[in-house]
Amino acid sequence: MKKFFVFLGTLLSLGSGAAQAQSAYSLAQSKQLALQNNVRVRNSTLEIEAAQAQQRQARTKYYPNVSALGAGLYSPKDLVSLNTPALSLPVQGGTGAETVNLPSVKYSGINGVATASVTALQPLYAGGQIKTGNQLAALQTTVTQDQLVVAQQEVTLTTEQKYYQLVALDEKLRTLEANDKLLTGIYKQVNDSYKAGLVVRNDVLKVQQQRNQLALARVQLRNGRELALRDFCQYLGVAYDSTLTLTEVNLTVQNPQELYQDASEAVKSRPEYQLLQRSTEAEKLQSRQAQGQFLPQVSVGAGAYATKIGDQDVTSSGMFLGTVSVPISGRWEAKHVRAQREVREKIAQNNAQNNIELLTLQVQQRWLDLQEAYKRVQVTEAAMAQTQENLKVNQDTYRSGLSTLNDLLDAQAQLQTAADSHAEARTEYHVRRTAYRLVTDQTN
Repeated sequence: MKKFFVFLGTLLSLGSGAAQAQSAYSLAQSKQLALQNNVRVRNSTLEIEAAQAQQRQARTKYYPNVSALGAGLYSPKDLVSLNTPALSLPVQGGTGAETVNLPSVKYSGINGVATASVTALQPLYAGGQIKTGNQLAALQTTVTQDQLVVAQQEVTLTTEQKYYQLVALDEKLRTLEANDKLLTGIYKQVNDSYKAGLVVRNDVLKVQQQRNQLALARVQLRNGRELALRDFCQYLGVAYDSTLTLTEVNLTVQNPQELYQDASEAVKSRPEYQLLQRSTEAEKLQSRQAQGQFLPQVSVGAGAYATKIGDQDVTSSGMFLGTVSVPISGRWEAKHVRAQREVREKIAQNNAQNNIELLTLQVQQRWLDLQEAYKRVQVTEAAMAQTQENLKVNQDTYRSGLSTLNDLLDAQAQLQTAADSHAEARTEYHVRRTAYRLVTDQTN
């Protein structure tokens, strides 16, 4: 019996351990999951596959165009019907009395005709449309690859923002717990003084009110964390787990000066910059494609055919053919198409230049944001040290009767506010650091 209870206790302890098991994600793991499960990233990957298939399709235009044709005709009634009367014809060179008698002829038949042909036509010159079409297809594949990189960068940054939002909430909860312990000590001290008749009951109520406010703040923080955690899990594509924790959290702050890059040079490595360059290139290729429609086109080919009429087969050994198509009236239309395409190319160039300037401005803005975040960390760190010292002084002076309870409670509240600001500043620094690294292609 004793062994049974020992065995049962072991099972219960194992079950308890399994129940307490929880998910734990590092920032790197979180980014990996988001990149795997994000819909935009998955769709961008599929777009690459579609573009590659289109590129393979464009290559087939280099090969001969082979076509086969079959046709047949059948009639319930004979297609050919002959009925000639009997004839009596004189014999040439005879005496005139000699004749040749031809009997009447009656023929019917041929109620079906079938024909089949095979033709292969190889384009020799198509106004450059085939080559340009392949270049456009290859360019589209490259564009989809750049778009995938853009999507991955945005997902990476969003994941880090959500990750550090949870980190900041956890830091605030820890600060709140520390302040709750502090207030509990103050409450005991004031309550003991009240029982000894040294302070009035109103002082006890003030401390209790502050503790109630902390309790309310704790509820609000936990609710906020739950919502943030649900959003985080949804973005990662994993099931919600209330026990999920964040591991390998590094809130170390370093001077970002080592990351600085010249904005006009850094922007050239961005995938968005490459996309803008490719947009102008695509317009030029489309112009070339449009002009190719109005150029001569030359093709050569060969074919063979077979025909069956009734019960008899008639075949051909084959044929060779060549075609030359020279647009004549289209030359006037080509003039207007060329003018239209020149305008489109200019618009694309203007848009690309404007957007490159905006990208450069964004790099500069991200650098200023990072510098600001670094400065904020320094300011909040100094403020936190000051509020810690201020609280310590007020604790000592309150015990000595040189300061009021209100001064002590204000010092405690200031410390909590400073600690919250410092936690927000450190997490915001890391988010902005990642944002700057992404726009300057320093992801390695």
